[in-house]
Amino acid sequence: MANEINIQATLTLQKYSPALQGVGDLTITQTGTKCVSNVVNVGTGANSTIQIEGSTQIAYLFVKNLDSAAWDAGKYVSVALDNGNPPTQIIARLRAGEFCMIPVNPATTFYARATGATPDICYVAACA
Repeated sequence: MANEINIQATLTLQKYSPALQGVGDLTITQTGTKCVSNVVNVGTGANSTIQIEGSTQIAYLFVKNLDSAAWDAGKYVSVALDNGNPPTQIIARLRAGEFCMIPVNPATTFYARATGATPDICYVAACA
């Protein structure tokens, strides 16, 4: 349907029996008109601002590390609320292929900074 935002998430841990699982599904009627998708390169020397046009209306932010390298705990992209060097208000650390989806305060500016590599990230933002 038009004018809808659909959010789905599942986290399953197979280490235990029975498996542990968290599941969520939420459909929201979108009343605003703003949304954006972009791919940017994130460097290691300085923070990159995640530029979101119309950001005062944004309610949801999805970010994915597009690095295709093997998963490495020492190489990641930090998504943060501050522009510190290094940032201290980190809300996500995304290794190669990892992603996050966050409901956000519309007035918030987000920053990204890479550690150990300079990958591209993809972000999608939408107002509710």
